[in-house]
Formats: sequence, C-alpha cells, structure tokens
Amino acid sequence: MGAIEDGWRDLGLWGAVAVGLIAAFAACYLGVEHRRYGRLGGWPGKVTRAVPIVAAGGAVFVVWPVGGCVGGTGAGTGTVGNVLTSLVLGVLAMAVGFLSWHRYRRGVLVTLLVGGGVGLVAALARAEASPACTGVVADLGADPMVSATPALVGLLGGALGAGLGWAVARFTNQWLPRGWPGAVPDWGTPTLSRRLLAVGIDLAIWWSAATLLAELLRGTSLARPATVALVGCAVVLGLVLPQVTTGRATIGRLATGLALQRAEETAPRVRVVVRGLLFYGPVVALFSLGLPMWSLVVLAVHAAPALVHPERAGLLDLVTGLRVATRFSIEGRPPTRMVLLRLPDEEERPATAAVG
Repeated sequence: MGAIEDGWRDLGLWGAVAVGLIAAFAACYLGVEHRRYGRLGGWPGKVTRAVPIVAAGGAVFVVWPVGGCVGGTGAGTGTVGNVLTSLVLGVLAMAVGFLSWHRYRRGVLVTLLVGGGVGLVAALARAEASPACTGVVADLGADPMVSATPALVGLLGGALGAGLGWAVARFTNQWLPRGWPGAVPDWGTPTLSRRLLAVGIDLAIWWSAATLLAELLRGTSLARPATVALVGCAVVLGLVLPQVTTGRATIGRLATGLALQRAEETAPRVRVVVRGLLFYGPVVALFSLGLPMWSLVVLAVHAAPALVHPERAGLLDLVTGLRVATRFSIEGRPPTRMVLLRLPDEEERPATAAVG
C-alpha cells in the first residue's frame, strides 16, 4: 500500500478540495434522487449512482499526479503520457454523453455543449492543479498558444467524446433496460452497498474538511494541527451532527436515505455516540499515524458480519444494539414523484342524474 499512500498524500490541498466537492455533490445529488424516487434499485439505480461515480472520475483525473497534460504541454511524462491523458479525458466525456441520453434523455446539441464544457474545465483544472502540467496556465502571457492548447483539446475532445457516448446510448437503447428510476416506497433492509456508499461519503467529507482545517491551523501555536483537525471534524460530523438530524443520520446517511433505529424507534443518543466513537476512533488514529489506507481494514471488520446477518447488521450495530434502516420506515413519507391515488370524499363526488 506504500505507493498508493504516497500518491494519496501528494494530492495535497487540491486533492482535499476535489474530494470535498465531489463528496458534497454526491451527497446532494443522491439525497435529491432518494427523496424523489425512494429506493434506487435494479439497473436504473446503478445508472443513477453512476452519475457521481463519473464526477468522481473527473475529479481524480484533475488532481491525480499521473500521466501528462491534456494537449501535450507542460512538464508531463512525454508524448505517451500526454496522449494517454487526453484519451482518459475522452473516455470520461463518453460516459457523460452516454448518461445524457440513457438517464436524462437529452438531445445531441445539449450533450455536445455539456461534454465540451466538461472537457474544457477538466483540461484547464488539470493544467493548474496537476504537478504533471506545472506552469501551463502561468505561461499564458509568455506564449498564448502553449496555454490555448489544453483548452482547445479539452473543448473538442470533450464534445467529441460526449457525442460518441450519446450515439452509443442511442444505438444500444433497444437492448438496455430503461435508465431512469420509478418512484417506489423505500421499504426493507438497505443493501450493504448502499450503506458502504454512505460511509464513503462521510469519510470523504471528514477527510476533506480536516485537511483544509489543518492547513488553516498551521500558523497557530498548536503542536499537532493535523491531529486536532482530524479529531475536531470527527467529533462534529460523526458525533454531534447525528444528534440534531432526523433518524440520527450523518451526511452520508442523509444522502442515501438511511437512519439509525432501535426496535423500530429512533436510536437513543448515547448509543449513537458510542457507535460513532467505535468507528471514528480507529480511523482517526490510523490517519494521524500516516496510514490512511489501513482505515479500509476498519471498514472491512465492521462490514463482515453484515454479509451473513439476516438484518444486515455490522459489528458496531451488534455491539450497540442499533440497526441501519431506511428513513422511509421511520418517517413514512412517500417519494415526491410517487403518484398516489385518493378516492374523492362523498361530498366531492359529482351528483348523478336519475336514469329513466
């Protein structure tokens, strides 16, 4: 895991900003979709979750210090690295175009505009953020063509890739199921993948906020600003926030329509705090020791019992006596896009004329 951890640390502030923005986008997007449609299952659910995944891929493309610069400029790794980087941008644009038709049923003109815009922003952001492209945007005054190249390649490559993805979606439409969900009640036990997605959003927002806060604290007299930031953000996001939200939910559980409960009632506050301490304690310790990737072991240990337990209860759920349920099972509020049939009251029914 050493190489992965080194790459993770190299992201720096740009990585923290990118991770925070994409996690916030995923939380807002999935939260709206769950309120509209309830349970996102089957193929439409996978397509819906693919939207933030593609956005996450774009963020990784911008900040990850691998490959060269879009358009072949900057201090990249040579022609091969630059060409591969441009191809990755094209693949991301194809995914945008595919989703544009298959999920949202948008026309080719809108798709080309969106794809070109995404390619332009991604190319310029990578030119500014990635160490592989250092100095590209700064060269604008010295040589306009050097800085115009990634912008032009990003714009045209994004539009071309999105158009190709849109065409693929139109061609395969007759064989694929529909890509947009239908509104259904969110009953039943939430799947393990849905719960892991909620935890992933929580950890991404926590790490991003802690990294930015640590940078702000570096000029103070604190001995270990990084540890203070990690602990402080964990307390606020993992312990305090669930006490004031519906269903004792963190940001990730709010985004995925989940809640904590005990015996079909809202979870007691003390048990929620204990559960948060048992989860965030080891994770904060591993991040403080410079071993962030080993926090995945904490996730694996917690999730292992859920694979065989009939209620999908994880290790921390079994210890605290809590269960992760859907917010619908607690609130009983149907999705906003669900069509509800209500028979008119007796006085609202029109009077029928006598026959004969």
